[in-house]
Amino acid sequence: RSGATMIAIRCLLSSLFFTLLIPAQSALGQDAVPTTKTSAAPAKTPTQLAALVALRAGDQYFENGQVDEAIVEFKDAERFDPSSADPHLRLAAAYLSKYVPGDPSKTNIEVAELADSEYRDVLSLDAQNLSAIDGLGMLNFQMSGQPFDSERYLKAKDFFKKHTLLKPTDPE
Repeated sequence: RSGATMIAIRCLLSSLFFTLLIPAQSALGQDAVPTTKTSAAPAKTPTQLAALVALRAGDQYFENGQVDEAIVEFKDAERFDPSSADPHLRLAAAYLSKYVPGDPSKTNIEVAELADSEYRDVLSLDAQNLSAIDGLGMLNFQMSGQPFDSERYLKAKDFFKKHTLLKPTDPE
């Protein structure tokens, strides 16, 4: 199936799920639904629900070692909900997993640049996101290896320092 068809199917399924879930909860009555929060979470839009579906599918692919398929799903999630950091973060991690330290090939460098770009997108949405800061530190550290690149090494060091400044009691 084409990408557009899959997107349409996801939107339809998410809308259907959302449409069926709310009336089912209402039919049970307010007391029948246990809750620990005093205020309800904002309702998700159909596109946000489609993004969640894509994220879950991407997570499954990633856990099964199907990184290329995971990347497709994470890209879909980004299209559905571009203001969420989660798709960017997962996509960056998927790209980082494909990066091979020390491999100077053009493809490998492009994968590293894609990971870098996604991590920076996360930071543009949440400047204190420790996962993105750590990811950029790790990526720059790995890229500083063979041959040694002192500029990359110093960038990595700066990202790790930033983590320490934001969360000084973190054991990592």
